Parts: sequence; structure tokens; C-alpha cells
Amino acid sequence: EAFDEKEFFRDDYAPNREWIDKRESFVLEKGDLILFHASLLHQAGSNGRDTPKFSLVYTVRAAGNLPLEGTRSSLYEEIPLPPLD
Repeated sequence: EAFDEKEFFRDDYAPNREWIDKRESFVLEKGDLILFHASLLHQAGSNGRDTPKFSLVYTVRAAGNLPLEGTRSSLYEEIPLPPLD
């Protein structure tokens, strides 16, 4: 119930209000980088400019920690990296 059909956190669901009321916003500048845990509730606001906004989603995980079937993470080709010595 907390998330809609696209897995977005619903702001019309009363139990979500406690989390929404604690939110913090950050204004990023060109070239800024933000890193966060995948379980962190997050969103990006709409792009108010005439130029495209690009983002890169980069996931690092152990070789045995496979994405769940049917999730967005499982849809993309992986690029395995050699282990570090």
C-alpha cells in the first residue's frame, strides 16, 4: 500500500506522511555526484530546463548477489569486473 504500481512512494497514504515530513532536499549543480544506498527512499524532481537531464545508475554487488528476477535491476546486461588482488 505504501507504493503505487510503478513502485513510487505514495504521498496520499497516511502512514507515509511521517517519512515524507522528514525529507531533505538538495540542490545539485552541474557536475555534482550523489551516492546513496539502494534502500534509501529518493526521487528526482522534474527537469525545469529545455536541455535533457542525464543520470547514470551504477550498481556494485558481489558476484553471488544476483538481482531478483522481474526487477528493473535484472533487465540490463551486466559488465563483470575482474576481482581485485
